[in-house]
Amino acid sequence: PVITALYLLRKLTTMTKIFERGKVVQISLSNGKFGYGLVLSDPLVAFSENSYAVPQNDYSKVFDGKLFRIWVMKSAFGKNGWPKVGTVELNQAELSEPKFYKFDVISKQFSIYSNGNEIAATKEDCIGLECAAVWSKEHVEERLLAMSEGRDSKWVSSLSAELRV
Repeated sequence: PVITALYLLRKLTTMTKIFERGKVVQISLSNGKFGYGLVLSDPLVAFSENSYAVPQNDYSKVFDGKLFRIWVMKSAFGKNGWPKVGTVELNQAELSEPKFYKFDVISKQFSIYSNGNEIAATKEDCIGLECAAVWSKEHVEERLLAMSEGRDSKWVSSLSAELRV
């Protein structure tokens, strides 16, 4: 029991470091540009829709523009993931919990999920919302690359509420 408790405490401490609120990560894209993510909570991360030809160091300006917020797998961070390059102070808007849509493939019903609550919704209510999905490192990188090249991301398209029937 003591060993188990110590193990769990170590795991929780590690998780906290991975999803350290206000942490900025730099994402090297395959076209030579850089994208940036801002850790909001576990597992919520905001990403700038802008990409940059050179690494940035004024992170508050990086996150002044358009952002999208999604859940991200913890494996995207740390030793084999995106490097931490800085921190920023979070504002109230960034800390607010976004709304995600969910779609039940069996019942064909939509719902909106936010702050741990799920309410029934129509397809129209869900159009424009992010899908309640946890993104892998590779999928986020493809999305940022597509944005930097001015094209649609295959992952955003495949998760769109508009395509659900």
